[in-house]
Amino acid sequence: MLYGVDRFEKDWAILVDGDGNAVNVLRSNLPDGVKEGDILNFDGSSYSYNSEETASRRMEAKSLIDELFQ
Repeated sequence: MLYGVDRFEKDWAILVDGDGNAVNVLRSNLPDGVKEGDILNFDGSSYSYNSEETASRRMEAKSLIDELFQ
């Protein structure tokens, strides 16, 4: 399952799935260096960084913003 990192609140990360459901996860359970907006895979027991999906979604967001301001 994929989750996006929505935000951090103290020791917690708020992750959001594709349906908009939020999950609170201890930051210490996430890979080092994870930032807001990153996409994570969850295999049922651990989270891993999904670089391809993160890059794809950032490019899509940039494209939408560029379209708005043209």
